[in-house]
Amino acid sequence: MGKDQADHQGASSGTTWHADASDDLSQPISQSDQLRLMAAAFETGQATIITDERMRIRRVNKAFTRITGFTPDDVLGHTPRMFKSGRHGPRFYQRLWGTLLRQGHWQGEIWNRNKQGEIYPVWQSITAVKDDDDRVRHYVSVFHDIAERKRVEHTLAQEASRDHLTGAANRRTFDRALIKSVRVAGDTGGELSLMFLDIDHFKAVNDNHGHDIGDATLHALTQLIQQRLRKRDLLARWGGEEFTLLLPDTPLQGACQLAERLRADVAGAAMPGPGVTISFGLTAFQGGDSARDMIQRADGALYRAKRGGRNRVEVDPEYGVAETPTSAQEAESPSRPRFIDEYRGASRRMQLASRLEEALALASHHNGTLAVCSLDVDHFKNVNEQLGNALADRLVLALIQRINRSLGRDDLIVRMGGDELVVIRHNVTDDTTFQALLETIRQPFHLAGRSVTITASLGVASFPMDDVEADVLLRHAQQAMYRAKQNGRNTLAHFNPRQDKQVQRCQAQRRRIEQAILCDELCLHYQPQVDMATAKVVGFEALVRWQHPEEGLLGPGEFLPLTEGTWLEILLGEWVLKAVLEQLACWQGEGNELPVSVNISPAHLLAPDFVTQLSGLLATMPAVSPSRLKLEVVETAAMQDIAAALKVISHCQAMGVEVAIDDFGTGFSSLTYLRQLPVDLIKVDKSFVRDMLEDTSDRAIVESIIYMAKRFNRALLAEGVESIDHATELLRLGCHLAQGFGIARPMPADALQGWLAQWPKRREWQGLVASAVEAVTGETPSRSRC
Repeated sequence: MGKDQADHQGASSGTTWHADASDDLSQPISQSDQLRLMAAAFETGQATIITDERMRIRRVNKAFTRITGFTPDDVLGHTPRMFKSGRHGPRFYQRLWGTLLRQGHWQGEIWNRNKQGEIYPVWQSITAVKDDDDRVRHYVSVFHDIAERKRVEHTLAQEASRDHLTGAANRRTFDRALIKSVRVAGDTGGELSLMFLDIDHFKAVNDNHGHDIGDATLHALTQLIQQRLRKRDLLARWGGEEFTLLLPDTPLQGACQLAERLRADVAGAAMPGPGVTISFGLTAFQGGDSARDMIQRADGALYRAKRGGRNRVEVDPEYGVAETPTSAQEAESPSRPRFIDEYRGASRRMQLASRLEEALALASHHNGTLAVCSLDVDHFKNVNEQLGNALADRLVLALIQRINRSLGRDDLIVRMGGDELVVIRHNVTDDTTFQALLETIRQPFHLAGRSVTITASLGVASFPMDDVEADVLLRHAQQAMYRAKQNGRNTLAHFNPRQDKQVQRCQAQRRRIEQAILCDELCLHYQPQVDMATAKVVGFEALVRWQHPEEGLLGPGEFLPLTEGTWLEILLGEWVLKAVLEQLACWQGEGNELPVSVNISPAHLLAPDFVTQLSGLLATMPAVSPSRLKLEVVETAAMQDIAAALKVISHCQAMGVEVAIDDFGTGFSSLTYLRQLPVDLIKVDKSFVRDMLEDTSDRAIVESIIYMAKRFNRALLAEGVESIDHATELLRLGCHLAQGFGIARPMPADALQGWLAQWPKRREWQGLVASAVEAVTGETPSRSRC
């Protein structure tokens, strides 16, 4: 079909819609038709508010209550000002109203406040509805929560530059940063130091305790090191258990001091498995150095540290800088206090294990409870940067003193290193004590004439609910603390043994899915798509399956949910696209040139390099016409970021790839969005089609979508066609393209040839061509489809 798009001159002004595809579509939609469309659309997926001309709310839909928590009784008669989050200033609203008054329509990202007082981002459109005298009578606002989309965007940006296991920068990011830093240091004469770090005897950790513990150790080590760093420092995972640390504006002597602090931090830290130590190799920029020169020298220094006994800091010998003392040298020097010494009321870390064992024994003997709290100051890197190391350290000591005053006689506080503390409390029965502790921390500190306010994240593991050994209890508290940070910081999180097992199971399952993708255990099944008016097969949809070695063939519902919101979404999407193009090339050699549709996840579609990756794949298959590949985008994905989706869709169509909106009707796509997105096909969600014969509401929605597709000159395909009765009714309503179990179930590629041979012999469908179209619609099968 043609790609003429609806004009909709009045869409932004709230007047009538027009289309220029043909003479009969150029007439205004009648008021009754508009009301019919609005009624069908009002109770679908997106929140809708209708106000009068003075912005007083007159009506809201169910989705509004679901998203905001406000009921109609809460908001009717009020204005949308009650949802203001406070995050936007007067100029934002001036621009919003300026656009709305000039153009009759505004859309964009805005932050609202829900009934619980929480603020959240939405993508919102506001349209002025005018009467025949061009006076505003109503405003219609439609919005959906985009918090998940923003989380996905953040995740994708992080994954593009970060090592997914540790969260440190990846090697590619480090290489670019080092090259740039070397160039800057050469141009300006600035200081630049480079550090290589390697975990000692890490192979033994993996061999004796398993890779899960090894992975957790790498993650914990990264978190520990990051606490000591400034914003401009860059920690990267070089490979395996080896890391690099780039220190701009840092002389070699300062890097040596930092390395020694990190060495001591790690040696005294409680890790998810056994304790570990690290070896360091350091160098600094010299005039004329390349990035490779610095890497080779730092790597050589690290090799000497490992050869010299490990748990050492070694410096490139070209500098003649005295080695920092090793742990053995420190022990022989009484004038130099060791990092693990007592800090004004904080017990030594070396005493923690035995004291925790005693506390557990005491709690067990008296049938009491014991809470182990891992406490970490939020954004301590920023605090260090703003106050300097000396004053930041005084702040931690003041924090320890303040917490100490609230402890009981048998309670204990331990400084694990940097800003991480462990508090052991006896007989705590609820969260009141912990919430009071967080409130105590939030009170201002007065240091050197400055008022400093901080917050902290608190993780709690409790005995006997978590009935484990002392070291495991401590590790669980630290895991809960990391979860508190992930939940937004300045909060409390409890370790839940059941939840932890579930998380571990999910992680193991995701690793197994990743292995399945990389080892080609996945396969594609294909579901035919037909024109019901002619019985002609028009294409197939590719659907992924997992041929599990032990469990047999698994459907998508058994593994796809685990990939959502993770790096696996893009990895899987790339595999499917490659597999489909290979299949298309194979079919082409057999004379089959039918197109194939592929589902694209929101994360994959909006990934920064999606268009580049797709173009590259098509270039590797020059014999396959891009027009034989069709991308299906779920409706909510297209609405998450209309501008980004429009750009991607336009690029795909420029390459010859067609784009469809999948599951249409499950979210409320405003007519404005439908006008803006130049998609080639709309697919009606099977949930409406399947029940349309019995449910009048579903039938009304299907009928409205068919009507909209005609008005907007879009091709239309119905999913979920399970019977001749479905097909007959859809043809009567004007929808000709379909797929569903009534036509064919998804099947392997090698089964399609047999199905194609049998399809013309299915009398009930062939009879539909002769009778249903002509008798019910008055059209012949050769007429154009929609």
